[in-house]
Amino acid sequence: MKKMTFKALAAFALSTCVMAASVPYSLGVKADFQGYSNLHDFQGSVDSSEQNLIAEDGKLPSFEVHVPVKEMQTGNSGRDRNMYSMFQSQDFPEIVASFTSLDLEKLKDASESGIDFDLKIRGVTHAIHAEVLEWKEAKEEISFDLNFEVSLKEMELKAPTAMFGMVRVKDTVNLTTHFLLKTSRLEQLKMKLNQQMGGEE
Repeated sequence: MKKMTFKALAAFALSTCVMAASVPYSLGVKADFQGYSNLHDFQGSVDSSEQNLIAEDGKLPSFEVHVPVKEMQTGNSGRDRNMYSMFQSQDFPEIVASFTSLDLEKLKDASESGIDFDLKIRGVTHAIHAEVLEWKEAKEEISFDLNFEVSLKEMELKAPTAMFGMVRVKDTVNLTTHFLLKTSRLEQLKMKLNQQMGGEE
């Protein structure tokens, strides 16, 4: 079988990469959380490690987001230590969110219906329903937020206290997770070329 020249192959891949059935993405997630107590509210944030995903026909495969507990920061070291103790971070160093295959087109229109996923904390898994907010599409990236609440009691967590029990953290924690999916025409071209080269062998 006659080999395609690299130039011809590159032109073909470039012309079809936008509509490609397979699109590579890097996924980054940052979570902002807000807790409440009988004395004052507090905020914190944490990043997850980036991971690579390949969308097939506009659908992301099932994936997990791993959040390192000891990277959660509220700006108060004593409060952070109490939080790590509540999560038993020595034995359970990560919080894990598990997502079933996500259809990006449907996710784009899910601002009213929202989506469901599983959240695992300290060995306890609970189903979470989240609002989809701030959907944005640019040339080489997609971003959106998931907004949801977590009940400490439902996750079998005992809310920390301070000042000999005078300061008590309330049961509900609000979270907004920021998802950023990034791709590039170059990465799409590389993947298309690899597929074509494999097919020519």
